[in-house]
Amino acid sequence: MAIISASPVKKAQNKHSTPRKRNRIFARYESGVLASEVAKKEGVSEAYVRGVVKRFPYQDYGVSKPGRGRLTKLDDRDKRRILRSRITLLRYLRS
Repeated sequence: MAIISASPVKKAQNKHSTPRKRNRIFARYESGVLASEVAKKEGVSEAYVRGVVKRFPYQDYGVSKPGRGRLTKLDDRDKRRILRSRITLLRYLRS
């Protein structure tokens, strides 16, 4: 038995959209297209369209903020310390 979705709106594969897509959504909405129509054309939910429109001016006009993603476990100081210890070990092994 196949389950058929009641909503024709496609779910987004990614959690985040590109700045280009956010700009496109905002431009369509500002040109007078209904949020439901924009949602159908872009393949996102109507709530997502309204959220993009609401946050758009605060997000530097659709541009993603820097610093997103996984943080590194080692900072520059840790990397230098590891490098120094490797050099010291190599010098010890050569002598």
